[in-house]
Amino acid sequence: MLRAENPGADTHYPIFIVDLRHAGYGCEDLIQQPDYGKDDGQRGYSFVLGGFLIGIYVASRGHLPPDPIDKFCLKASGDFVLIVADAKPILEWWATRLKGTGKL
Repeated sequence: MLRAENPGADTHYPIFIVDLRHAGYGCEDLIQQPDYGKDDGQRGYSFVLGGFLIGIYVASRGHLPPDPIDKFCLKASGDFVLIVADAKPILEWWATRLKGTGKL
């Protein structure tokens, strides 16, 4: 796809971005190591950079991205919806992990 300069259909490798906020403020200093997991049998990769959560779903051909992610993915037309979400669950998850290692 890269060599052919053909990005393919929106559903091949859907990309979404979430603007993480905490107490009404952006999280520009927030960076997270890339991670992967499975959602409804589909593999997804994500990382946080500058307070933005970037996610990419990698599914078998014919599988659509999970709802509601498909509504917020970058479209071939260039349309894009930026999601704004509370960063508190991510911050709590990190704090729990750091506390468990004795680093908090």
